[in-house]
Amino acid sequence: APLTAEVAARMRDEPVDLTGRTSLGALAALVAQARLVVSNDTGISHVAAALRTPSVIVSSGGDARRWAPLDTTRHLVLHAAAPCRPCVLHDCPYPDHPCARDVAVATVIERALALLAEHRSDAA
Repeated sequence: APLTAEVAARMRDEPVDLTGRTSLGALAALVAQARLVVSNDTGISHVAAALRTPSVIVSSGGDARRWAPLDTTRHLVLHAAAPCRPCVLHDCPYPDHPCARDVAVATVIERALALLAEHRSDAA
C-alpha cells in the first residue's frame, strides 16, 4: 500500500487505488475489463495471462523464461540481468533490488504504449 500510494501521488490523473481492497474475483473482473496490466511478477501477472489481457511484467528475482506467459506477443516480460538471478530467497540481501530496479521506467512505458497500440482492436 505505501508503494502504490507513492505511485498514485506522482500520477497526473487521479487513480483509483484498490490496493488490498479486492477479492481475487473482483481483481479478475477488473483485469478482464482492463486494456493493459503493468505489474511485477506476482499473481496479477498470471491473472492477466489467464484472461488474455495484454500485460507488461517486470520480473524481479525469478526465472523470467520459466515463469513468463506462453503468449509472448500479448504479454511482455522485462527483466534485468542480475548476478543473483534466478533468486529463491524470501528476503533479498541486496537493498537496491537490481533485478527489478535495473529495468528502466522509460522502457516499461515504451513497451506498454506499444502493446496498447498493437492490441487496440482487442478492446473493440
